[in-house]
Amino acid sequence: METINHLLFQCPYASLAWQSPKVDMFTNRALSSSLEENIQTMVLQLSANTSRNNQHFPFLIGWQLWKSRNDLIFNKVSHNVDSIITKAEENLVEWISATTSTHQPSPHLSPPLQQAYWQKQPPGFLKCNFDASYIHNNTHIGVGWVLRDEYGIYKLSGSSKLHQGSSPLEAEGMDLLHATQYLWCRGFRKVIIETDCRELHKLLHNQCKIASMESLIIDTRSWADRFANISFTLVPPECNQIADKLAKRAIIQSLASQIYFYPLSCISFFLFRDYINNAS
Repeated sequence: METINHLLFQCPYASLAWQSPKVDMFTNRALSSSLEENIQTMVLQLSANTSRNNQHFPFLIGWQLWKSRNDLIFNKVSHNVDSIITKAEENLVEWISATTSTHQPSPHLSPPLQQAYWQKQPPGFLKCNFDASYIHNNTHIGVGWVLRDEYGIYKLSGSSKLHQGSSPLEAEGMDLLHATQYLWCRGFRKVIIETDCRELHKLLHNQCKIASMESLIIDTRSWADRFANISFTLVPPECNQIADKLAKRAIIQSLASQIYFYPLSCISFFLFRDYINNAS
């Protein structure tokens, strides 16, 4: 059966790519039948001394394996393993070129937020990043969240379509309440919840009041009181990219409103990037 795990890892063709001297992954450990375990092994096997750019290389190998499979199925074109590795090397050069520009801090962030990437939380805590996607006159909003442990290891993620709010701020508030309820129902009791919405952060910390948001804020605080330890912190949008992508994906889903859970493969690249930046 051609699962994602088989395609990317367990297929003999893929295995040859991973064990190539240029890649040198899984040479001392058998591949698992679990996709998540294989990705976690790959992350842990990467040396902290490896340059940040080269730490993207294994994920580009996976991308080229995926493209190779599609080329074979749809175009009847077969690629040898060496060409897979060469194309991944070319992708790496392109990635470095596209991501080395200098970024100026956003002028509207006052005071400036120094945190540029997801960062570790205290031991024993889980961190939840959430975001909402709002489109004017749409019947629904998209919400998404991702949960990681104190080591930055992915625990779970989800997204959902909710009935439309009256504003982007209300959409963020609805997402926060939704995520807080879900975390409590799953048994998590020590949580840090991160938002990139400055107005919502001010409302949660009694720094301002907006009448239309009072009900959502009261409900959120009521649920927060059930936790042993919970806090709400403000982060730049760069820290919330995974949740943002999950929320945007939910808004375009053609299925009825329900919660979707995505395997680690859907968001592994961004998780890995945050892991590398945090480790560095």
